[in-house]
Amino acid sequence: HLLNMRDGEVLAEAVLDEIADLAIAGKSVLVCCNTVKRAQAARCLLMDRLQTRVEVVLIHGKFNGKDRLAKEHIVREATGSRSRHTRPIVLVATQVVEVSLDIDLDVIFTDPAPLEALLQRFGRINRRMKKTSAPVIVFRQPNDGQSVYDAALVQATLRVLEKHVNEIIDESQVSNWLDEVYT
Repeated sequence: HLLNMRDGEVLAEAVLDEIADLAIAGKSVLVCCNTVKRAQAARCLLMDRLQTRVEVVLIHGKFNGKDRLAKEHIVREATGSRSRHTRPIVLVATQVVEVSLDIDLDVIFTDPAPLEALLQRFGRINRRMKKTSAPVIVFRQPNDGQSVYDAALVQATLRVLEKHVNEIIDESQVSNWLDEVYT
């Protein structure tokens, strides 16, 4: 994964336009928000941009089990490692995307979060190693934890990541990064 840090936030108009353009160009895009409210807003704004050209799927922890499974099925069919019918899709999700989804998207745009959460999110990108590196884009705002994460932990993560902007993430260094975040 190629680490990219950006000023601003994922809900900025220019960022949403970029996400839509990538999807129209055939990329599968993960947009990861820390709160359900932000994820819902991102989905609405992206649906306005994409209309019916590319499917936009929203997954968060407040869906009932049946609805969430149906949404996960759509995403797995479009991006799963075993799917024979892959296609571009925009997945807007909260932290639920961090665990137990065998999906492989091309790029992620994410709210800042603690390092271990970000690493799990990154794991949904370039799983099949289709590219030598795939972009993971972390925004610097909002850096207050959004009542989901400890703000100091998010800010410490951002400080560590800043040292590695535009670098390929070296898995062998991740434990050192975690040590630095938690000191």
